[in-house]
Amino acid sequence: MKRTLSFLIMLLLVSSAFGQINEEYNLDSLIVRLNTSKDTLAGVKEYTDQIAEIFIAGVPDDHKSFQKLITDVLEVAKKLDDQEGIGWANYNLAKFEIGMNSGYSKALPLLLEAASFFNDANNKFGVSQCYMQMGVISYVSEYYEDAIKNFEMSLSYFDNPTSIYLMAISY
Repeated sequence: MKRTLSFLIMLLLVSSAFGQINEEYNLDSLIVRLNTSKDTLAGVKEYTDQIAEIFIAGVPDDHKSFQKLITDVLEVAKKLDDQEGIGWANYNLAKFEIGMNSGYSKALPLLLEAASFFNDANNKFGVSQCYMQMGVISYVSEYYEDAIKNFEMSLSYFDNPTSIYLMAISY
């Protein structure tokens, strides 16, 4: 019994170690692929979608590579003058700052810039997401009135149930 339990623990440790290696390899390969591929608007969209999926799955341990991927996508989007791509890259950088560094002071200007680019691209959902994140920052910072205003702004662009819930708990 002890041997079986030891074997299972060792198997879990080894498989999780390989999972970490694979996760880092995937980030590195994404960065290389982005920097060596032809710059296209579809490519920027593909990478911003992948970054969103990474956020949902949980930020990888290799924070610097993840941040580099986001900044590289931002550079490509700027080169292509992709307003929506610039918006999502700034939004993702803001989320990174919030999640990794509690960098609210760094995140706010990124969110405002992202909202501006989304507005130029007529992406109401993107603008709504930015105001929702600004509301979360205000809430966490205990500026409840500002949080409510930001959640209301979020809802004025897109009827997002999350913003409704967050606004309700801000009262």
